[in-house]
Amino acid sequence: LLWCTLLPAAWARDCSIGGQSLCSCSELLAKHLIASLDECTQEAAAQACRSGNCAHDELGIMESNWTSTGSMELRYSYHNDIGPFDLWWDFPNDDTIEIEFSLPSEFYVGLGFTADGVGDAVAAWVDSSRVHVGDYWDEGSREPETDESKNCQNDIETVSGHFQNGVTTVRFRRKLDTGDHGDCDAKIVRGPMEINYAWCDEPWCADANGKCKGYKDGCLDSPHSLDASNHVTVDFSGKSLQMLATDLVV
Repeated sequence: LLWCTLLPAAWARDCSIGGQSLCSCSELLAKHLIASLDECTQEAAAQACRSGNCAHDELGIMESNWTSTGSMELRYSYHNDIGPFDLWWDFPNDDTIEIEFSLPSEFYVGLGFTADGVGDAVAAWVDSSRVHVGDYWDEGSREPETDESKNCQNDIETVSGHFQNGVTTVRFRRKLDTGDHGDCDAKIVRGPMEINYAWCDEPWCADANGKCKGYKDGCLDSPHSLDASNHVTVDFSGKSLQMLATDLVV
């Protein structure tokens, strides 16, 4: 069974070519609506929007869909062409956030909750056996440390993840305020927040044949290039428009 929360008329979709409600290429890939980036066109995005399979309303908020298995369609989203980077989130309850993000890497992808890239971070990768998502402290220029190694705790609950067509997508939950001591974890606020993201890229982290240059799982001990990172401001309240018109849909 599927329950859908109907959107008010003021939140009408714009599924026209170039419309605000069209999903990004990575969103279409993640929902298996296209098989590759070569199939990502404005018409494909518009068709997915009109069918209701993938759409945003004019405030950047997606329909809230709950299934009988308890899985949740994340209502809020943000896109940035650098990467490209796609971020989705929602709040299962008052003190918890569920986050999903996608970046173009076969190895590690990272999401940091600081403005300068130093401090609280989540690192993740997907291999043949399982999805790995962990709580880390990133120093910015070296292999990140696990929170446990700093006498803190791993506050990340892995939900799901997959690697497809060169893109790694992972989903996790954590408390907005984990209560970890010191600076192990930043408090996530329901408003504008400066965050950062990074991914393992060629030829820095991996060679042209897609082989990791490091030794650790996920290639986590191999540095990425300066071009494979970015700092952005995301409004976690979901009140501002999150989907940008400069998406990769052509």
